[in-house]
Amino acid sequence: MEFRVRIGLPALLLFLSLPFISGAQNNASLDSLLLLAEDPQRLPESTILLLTDQVGKYPSPVDRATLCLRISSAYLIAGQLDSAASNAWNVLTLVPENPALCSTAYLSLGLVAYQKSALERASDFFGKSLHVFETLGNKNGQLVAWNYLARISERQARLPEALRNYQQSMEIAMSIQDSARIGALKIELAIVNRKLSRFPEALTYLNQSLEAIRQRRDSSRLVEVLVELGNVAEDQSDYTTALKYFFQALKMERKSGSGFSGYVNVSRIFGAMTKLDVASRYADSAEMAAIEGRNLNDLRLCFQWRYKLAEQLMDTAKTFSYYKRYVQYDDSVKQVEASQRIQNVHDELILGANEASIRTADLEKKLVEARAESDQQWLNFLFLLSGSTALLALFLFFWFRSRSQTGARIRETEQKLAELTILKEKMFTVMAHDLQGPVSAFTRLTDGFAGQTNSISPEELKTYLRALNVSGLELTRSLSQLVEWAVTQSGTMPFRRELVNCRQVADEVERQLHPMAEEKRLEVAFLIPEALHAYGDRAMIAIVLRTLLYNAIRFTGEGRTITLFSGRKDDLITLGVKDNGEGLSADRIRKIFDWSTDSMVIGRGRTGIGLPMCKELVSRNGGNLYVESTLKQGSTFYFSLPEHPPIA
Repeated sequence: MEFRVRIGLPALLLFLSLPFISGAQNNASLDSLLLLAEDPQRLPESTILLLTDQVGKYPSPVDRATLCLRISSAYLIAGQLDSAASNAWNVLTLVPENPALCSTAYLSLGLVAYQKSALERASDFFGKSLHVFETLGNKNGQLVAWNYLARISERQARLPEALRNYQQSMEIAMSIQDSARIGALKIELAIVNRKLSRFPEALTYLNQSLEAIRQRRDSSRLVEVLVELGNVAEDQSDYTTALKYFFQALKMERKSGSGFSGYVNVSRIFGAMTKLDVASRYADSAEMAAIEGRNLNDLRLCFQWRYKLAEQLMDTAKTFSYYKRYVQYDDSVKQVEASQRIQNVHDELILGANEASIRTADLEKKLVEARAESDQQWLNFLFLLSGSTALLALFLFFWFRSRSQTGARIRETEQKLAELTILKEKMFTVMAHDLQGPVSAFTRLTDGFAGQTNSISPEELKTYLRALNVSGLELTRSLSQLVEWAVTQSGTMPFRRELVNCRQVADEVERQLHPMAEEKRLEVAFLIPEALHAYGDRAMIAIVLRTLLYNAIRFTGEGRTITLFSGRKDDLITLGVKDNGEGLSADRIRKIFDWSTDSMVIGRGRTGIGLPMCKELVSRNGGNLYVESTLKQGSTFYFSLPEHPPIA
């Protein structure tokens, strides 16, 4: 997946600073401190030390929030994401009603989530910041928010949406006449248009960028544009033009000391032109550059191309040798990616736990204030009692009423504190409980494979790769399900009910799980009309259907049939999945929807949180989840949804 950063952190830091410096109180010492922190010679670490020591010296919440926001920006530059998020949350706690400060805090939290690859959470934060920036008329902030929303859409392969978001960014950049960002956005628009096969539009943007970059003599950006021009020509099978651009890019890359991607691009084009000897020479140069750079992704890409090129040359020995090396590096990259995905989930849960901790601290503070208020009221009562007997009854009346209200607030606060504590403990328990099995299976497979790389036969290699693929799919599914569960439990999952086309959702779910069904030679039959609609949240309905179909595929024997069906009765729509698997006993049916850790064993011998989560999501949409099953004959899971919106 491509990951490009067009607006650097120094420029972003300026966007974070401008909105709240103008909104801070007229405080000469604070202004001097912020100017000192902006010194270009100062490293982020020294800025953090300078400002953190001063936060407690300012009594005004606006001043303290201003410093926390600047500290959060410095932590972002230093790459300390958790500390950046913590300071941004402090801003929201200190000045929840200050739109200028809160919008920039949401922007900072969005950047943290984006760099942790928590894209849905990042999209939510950027959307909140964009709404406030539009209210304030802050176009710099709007530009950053739209730009990152576009990148998120592009990384999630929602290209039409990404194109619209980039165009929105371009309109704002042109309105403020920011030539640097206009140039960067043209390249972004060219890349998205190429992916959408809109080649004339892509070439228009690239040629405009090429002219502007040559005038500025920006060599790094020039290489990027040349490579993209070559990609457009290659997509159109114009190999001569592609080769011209790739040669120009390679020449500039070699001047800067690199050149791996340039060698691979040139070799690939010569391969497409069937000039295999020339392609091999450039592939040799690419291999030397990759080995020198010691980058796992480069090495994997290099040997992947080398074994395909050897296949074209019909050199069996080299093909097998290069393929073995490709598999080695591919396995290493996948292990790194799996570890990174686990770390991202861990970081996301930590981020949620930090948020819960901040809310807990806020509730504890309110609890102390409520108790202090109660004590103060008691003292006031004693003073008033000694002043006038005539007013005693009146004061007693007000005091007892206030005391009752304060007690109710204390009990409510303590209840919320207990609920947050239970949620935080459950999050960490489920994380450790649900990831242990898939991670252990993946580790055993990779350890066994690593120990036999020198003696393994091609058939055994295929067996290992199939096992690794199945284990990787299981691990990915567990991670996705854990993230979905964490979002539902934290209360941050968006909820928007609408009329949903049931057949379209079922088709999307089936396409996502088709490779898994095809592996077991299973047929998925549809008994859902094209025009059937239900009223509910589309994303939640998709999660429920995907979980039910995944379980059916997993526990149905090879060569059988799974049915996706629907029904309508009394203004209710029923959607379900029927399989011919091993079935469930009555005792296990009673346990599969239980959230408790001791009962979190799905009735087919597998640990998970999918069905309890499905039951909760269906309930939020106004329906119920049911199961019918007979041992050795299969199971049917189905749920109900309203057919129409409620009448107001």
